[in-house]
Amino acid sequence: MLAVCWSTALLTPLLALDHGVLFTALVIGLCGLTSPAANAVISAARLHSVPDHLLGRVQTACGIAPALFVPFGPLVSGALLDRFAASTVLLLNAGVLLVLALYSTASGGLRRIPDLRGPRAAAPAAKGRPVEPRPVANT
Repeated sequence: MLAVCWSTALLTPLLALDHGVLFTALVIGLCGLTSPAANAVISAARLHSVPDHLLGRVQTACGIAPALFVPFGPLVSGALLDRFAASTVLLLNAGVLLVLALYSTASGGLRRIPDLRGPRAAAPAAKGRPVEPRPVANT
């Protein structure tokens, strides 16, 4: 998780350099390299810790909540690009990402991700039916 935060925060300032399309594509590719692993950890932790009867609601909320902010990225970026040079906007973005990486490192939330290797605790029975824990694959 921290690899995503720090790699993006440290690589984003490189986008302010004007070294051509291939360099920009390489930096953007490197920024996204750790995201699939982080998404897998987040999804596994959520599946491991959320009771079965709430899983659908939690999955939906986790999909909808971030999507609410998506339209504001281009809007804010466009407004900033109207006032500042592209390199300045990229460095400002890198500063925000650096603050988020520092916060993520200092916060204890990432250190409390459950151990996903053991069996999941049974959730409370829904409507009188016992709930069996799902088996966890060993990798």
